[in-house]
Amino acid sequence: MRKLILKKLKLSYGFIIAILCFFSIYPLTGFGKDNQTTQKLTLQECIELALETHPEMNIAQAQLGEASEKYKEINANYFPKFSIGTSYSRLGDVPQSKVKYLGQSYNDYQTSLYLKQLIYDGGKTRRLKEWARKSIAVETENLHDTKLDLIYSVTKTYYNLILADNMVKVKQEAVRQIEAHVNVANAMFTSGKAPKLDVLRAEVQLANVQQELSKDQNALQVASAQLNDIVGRKIDAQIAIDIQIEFEKSVASPKADLQSYINAAFESNPQWRRIKESIAATEAKIKAEKSAYWPDISFKADYGYEWGDWPPEENIWNLGMAISIPLWDGGITGARVNQAKATLERLEATEKLLAKQIALQVQKAYLSLREAEGRISTTEKSVEQAKESLRIAEGSYNLGTGISSDVIDVQVALTQSQTNYIQALIDVQLAKADLERAIGKNDEVKQ
Repeated sequence: MRKLILKKLKLSYGFIIAILCFFSIYPLTGFGKDNQTTQKLTLQECIELALETHPEMNIAQAQLGEASEKYKEINANYFPKFSIGTSYSRLGDVPQSKVKYLGQSYNDYQTSLYLKQLIYDGGKTRRLKEWARKSIAVETENLHDTKLDLIYSVTKTYYNLILADNMVKVKQEAVRQIEAHVNVANAMFTSGKAPKLDVLRAEVQLANVQQELSKDQNALQVASAQLNDIVGRKIDAQIAIDIQIEFEKSVASPKADLQSYINAAFESNPQWRRIKESIAATEAKIKAEKSAYWPDISFKADYGYEWGDWPPEENIWNLGMAISIPLWDGGITGARVNQAKATLERLEATEKLLAKQIALQVQKAYLSLREAEGRISTTEKSVEQAKESLRIAEGSYNLGTGISSDVIDVQVALTQSQTNYIQALIDVQLAKADLERAIGKNDEVKQ
């Protein structure tokens, strides 16, 4: 009987060691098994799907299209305007000036082709063109910002899914370890070498870890649905991460000092570039509104026929210049100018606020990246130490020289160490994404 118990203990101990070795070799893998209904997606593929299907990209592209068409509309004021008009009047008496065309007919038909060409408008059209050109630049930066924001969101969602998947793996491993310890404790109790309390403690710990596993499995489903949603797939679609993450522990380090990253952000961050273009556009708008104080001059011409009875016999034509001088518009122009000036003040205040926010975002991401990278080596060492501690504690308990609470405590410590290690690896990637987003780096291909 004694030999049978020892044999069972050796098998259980060997099984635990084999699991630990396997987990140490494959700490992070994509979740989900390959099957015909599961689509494998890399981060790059997720980004491409989101950029193709996400409504925010469609909105930003449509806004850029609107700005482009507005520019064309304003530029069209430089070109001549042609129109054709026709009219009919029944006269009570034929004026002497119309006898030439109408004869004695009381019917007055007119058809003419009209031409109008702008000569001068106080520079309004030119300044509106400048405003429209700057508005296109604003919407271009907005499209770029939307693109970067979407890449950033996909990246965070993707790595959060990897984190959720590996949290499930850690808890599954913890359940297997504690189940093995429950079996050992039961065997020891049956043989009279351990008290019932050891079995109860192990079973309580097993229930606790199973509850944590259930929470992590739910978090995994939520993370999967979030990634499906952002890339334009059904939220319940099967998905697999087609990647085995082997983080390079040195490549994550910032390659420049903090000030260099801040300077880079003020050169390439689309939010900063957009506010600059918005200020320039508003300055042009102020000048355009002030142009309403100046007169408009245009050339006009028309050619056509006027007749009483068909067919017409005499044509009519006119050439001339028209000038419109504003005298009083009830304060409309002044209000529009003041409105544009108020907008400019708001944008300038926003510029100052945004400058502080960008610098803070870069600094926060920079420091977070360095801190997360530093945690990798310490947490990795902690995992190794916890594994060795578990091996010693289980060995001692199996030999009857250790206590069950030591085994449970070390198992808890190992689970926490593995969690911290995985979290550090993910935090490095998230901090890199934060830094790239703050700088305005357009990096669609993530490896």
